[in-house]
Amino acid sequence: MDAPAAIAGYWDALERNDLGQAASFLHDAFTEDWPQSGERIVGVENWLAMVTRHPTFPAVSRVSHEGREDLWVSRAHYDYPTEEGEPAPYEVCAIQWVRDGKILRIVEYFGAPFEPAAWRADIIERIT
Repeated sequence: MDAPAAIAGYWDALERNDLGQAASFLHDAFTEDWPQSGERIVGVENWLAMVTRHPTFPAVSRVSHEGREDLWVSRAHYDYPTEEGEPAPYEVCAIQWVRDGKILRIVEYFGAPFEPAAWRADIIERIT
């Protein structure tokens, strides 16, 4: 499998919440880093345990994938369920390295949305 197919397959599976299928796109030497919390997940088995045990695993919607050869960047929107019933939205950036047709490493950043500052309203364009 080539890198674009591995990236697309992984994100397709996440969007369907098919976590076992998503794991099938991960390399045997897989790691995932979350720099904001200082955590690293080592191995496909630990990744699958994390996502299946996650008490509020989000609904995933991919936004875009860009890359070439073995380095890819994906943007996604995650909606985490809350007790109040309103989802907690996060914008996600995942940097991915592919080896042997599978995802070897992911470094993932999570950002909660916020309103732009009023002082720069005349110099920015709003995006969705």
